Amino acid sequence: MERRIAAILVSDMVGFSRLVELDESGTLARQKRHRLELIDPTIKRFHGHIVKLTGDGMIAEFGSVVEAVQCAVSVQNEMSHREADQPSDRQIRYRIAVNLGDVVFDDGDIYGDGVNIAARLEALAEPGGVVVSGTAYDLLKSHIDVGYKSLGEKHLKNIATPVRVYQITAQGTGATSPTRSRRRINLALIVALLVVVAGAFWWQSQPDFEPADPQNLAFALPEKPSIAVAPFANLTGDRQQANLSDGLSASLISALTVSPDLVVISVGSMSDMRDISAAEIAEKYGVRYVLQGSVQTDQSDLRISAQLVDAISGRTIWADQWDRSTDNIFEVQDEISDKVFEELQVKLTLGEQARTSREKLGTPENIADWLRGRDAYHTWSNEGLETATQIWGAIYQKNPELAGPNELMSQLHFQSVVLGVGDYFENTDKARRFIEKAVDIGGDGQTYAYLALMQFFSNEALQAYENVDLALSMNPGDPEVLMWGGVVFAFGSRLEKGIDMMQRGMRLQPYHPPWVVGDLCHALYRADRYDEAKELALEAIIPQSKDIRVKLRCLGVLTAMSVQEGDMDQARVYVDQFHELEPNISRSYFYHKFGMVRIYDQEHVTRFLALLDEAGMF
Repeated sequence: MERRIAAILVSDMVGFSRLVELDESGTLARQKRHRLELIDPTIKRFHGHIVKLTGDGMIAEFGSVVEAVQCAVSVQNEMSHREADQPSDRQIRYRIAVNLGDVVFDDGDIYGDGVNIAARLEALAEPGGVVVSGTAYDLLKSHIDVGYKSLGEKHLKNIATPVRVYQITAQGTGATSPTRSRRRINLALIVALLVVVAGAFWWQSQPDFEPADPQNLAFALPEKPSIAVAPFANLTGDRQQANLSDGLSASLISALTVSPDLVVISVGSMSDMRDISAAEIAEKYGVRYVLQGSVQTDQSDLRISAQLVDAISGRTIWADQWDRSTDNIFEVQDEISDKVFEELQVKLTLGEQARTSREKLGTPENIADWLRGRDAYHTWSNEGLETATQIWGAIYQKNPELAGPNELMSQLHFQSVVLGVGDYFENTDKARRFIEKAVDIGGDGQTYAYLALMQFFSNEALQAYENVDLALSMNPGDPEVLMWGGVVFAFGSRLEKGIDMMQRGMRLQPYHPPWVVGDLCHALYRADRYDEAKELALEAIIPQSKDIRVKLRCLGVLTAMSVQEGDMDQARVYVDQFHELEPNISRSYFYHKFGMVRIYDQEHVTRFLALLDEAGMF
C-alpha cells in the first residue's frame, strides 16, 4: 500500500445512453476513434499513465497537476473540432475535473479522498468544460494559458468539508513552458491523476450508492426519461422553512412537466417520498432518475443544494450548490431545471414558459400554502372545502392580480357547485369569471384545461375541446391537464382519447385526486372495457376509501355490470352497499350528481339507468 498526494482530473461523456439509442454503431465507432487517436495519445504526450478503468471512465497518473490540466484542456479543445460535423444533439462531449489530494495505491487499485473529490467535482463541469479544485488551482494559477472563474465552495456528497471549485473559462492551447512544467515536478513531487470518463458501456460500473432493483419496480420504466422530485430537506428546522423547501420541490416539478419528453411524477406524491432513499423512490414510482436536495436559510441568506441521480445504476449524475439571497429562489429554480433538462438530454429551452408556470402563484410562500390547501381540496368534502377556502382565499387576497390565485378561486366555487354548498347560480357564475380572469392575466396549460372543464359543463363542447388541445400543447406532461382534459374528452365525443389521458395523468400522479377514479371507471365501462372498469371499481369501494362520491359512482358501475352478467344476487349486494352510503337515491341523483346529463352518448345513459332500475336501485 502506498499513499501519495495526487492531482485528480475527472471527465465523463454527456448523454452516452441517449447517443447510443440514437446511433449505436456510429457513436461507439466515433468514441473508439477518439480514444485511440486523441485521448490515449494525449495522456501519453503529457507523461500520463493509465492506472485502471473504472465504470465508464479511466484513472491515469501524471507527473504534475499542470500536465494533467494541460491534457484536459487539450482534449476538450480538440474534441470541439472533431465533433463539429455532427448534429448538435449527437455530438460527443466530455466533462473534466481536476483535484489535488490524498490517494492510496493498493494492489493495482486506487482510492482515497483525492479520487472521491475528483469524482464529485466532475458533475459540476459544463459539457465540454473543465473545473479544478482549490488545491489544484493554488498550484496552477498562471502556469497554464487559461482563465478561471470561481464557483465558490461546494458541499460534495460524502465529503466532510466544503471544496473550493474553479471553472476554466478560456481554454487556450494548454501550452506552457516545458522547463517550468518539469520544475513543477521537481519542486512539488506530486502525482497527477487523470480520470477520463469516456462513456464506454463495456467497462465495469462502480455505483455511488445501492441502486434500485429493477425487479422491484412498481411500474415498467417508460420509454422516455422518467424522474421523481423528492421533497427538498429542510436543514433549518422550523415549519416555515419546511413550506419553503416543499414549495421549491413543487416548483421544480411544475417546470419539468412542461417538457413532452419527460415522464414526471407529480407533486401529489411528493410527501410520500420524504425520508426514503433514491432507490426506494425509483422502485415505488417506476422511475429511473431522482432529483434530491436541501434548503437552508439564515435570515436573508439562502443555500440550496441539489443532486440528480440515476437510481437504476446507482450513480450520481450531477450535483451543485447555490448560495443566494432568499429573493433569488426563482433564479435558482431556473438553474436547477436547466441542468436537469441538459443532463437528461431533453431538447427544450426552458425559458419564460416554465417560469410562467412556476410564478403564477407569485411567491414560494404562496406555493407552499397552495400545497396545504390542495390536500384539503382533494377530499371533496364540506370540511375540506372550508379549509381550502380559508387557505386559498388568503393567497387570493394577497395576490389578486396573478393568474394562479384566480384559478384557485375558480376551483373553490366549482367544488361548491358539485357539493351543493351555497347558491348554485352564484357559484357557477363566479367559477367561470375567476377562470376567465386567470386566462386574461396569462395562465398556463392547467388554466386552459380548467376553463375547458367549465365550458364543457356549460354546454360549450367545441370551445372546450379547443382549449384542451391548447392546454396539451402548452403543458403536455402535466397530470392535471391530462386528467381534467381527459374528463372533458371522455364525457364528450372523444372517449378513448379521454381514457388514455386520464390513465396517463394517474400514472404521473400515483396519489391522484380521488374524483378521477370515478370518472375513469365509468368511461371504461362506457367503452365496453369491462375487466378494467371492474378492477378499478373494486379497488375504489374498499372500506379504507374515504371519497363517498367515488364509491357511489363505482358501485353503480358494478351494479350495472352484474345485471348484464345475469348475477342479480351480486347486483343487489352492490345496491345494498350503495343505499348504506346514500339512502335517498333516485334517477335524478345519478343523472345530475355525476354529470351524466353532460355525457355525449345519452343512449348509453338511458341503458345504464335501466340496468340500475332492474337491480332495484331506485
